[in-house]
Amino acid sequence: MKLFSNLTESAKVLVLRLQHGQTTLTDQHRRWLVDDPKAAKDAVFSDALARWDALERVFRCAQPSGCIWGPDKSCSENAPVVCDACLRQS
Repeated sequence: MKLFSNLTESAKVLVLRLQHGQTTLTDQHRRWLVDDPKAAKDAVFSDALARWDALERVFRCAQPSGCIWGPDKSCSENAPVVCDACLRQS
């Protein structure tokens, strides 16, 4: 993972989980908006969102600044959840 070459292996795993989680949360939110029956239930989505937030707090101990997608990048404007670095920029 060249974008985060300065991170420990554990932190690299965290950033990959954050990226995957953001993609999954965005997909589930999109499904919910169109009343897709396959969308996650509110409680499931809320739990996943809370876990994503907790994971980012742990990640920020290793990488206090910058977007989870890498230097000079930002979270999608369509994402229902964005990383702290992008939140501060908006």
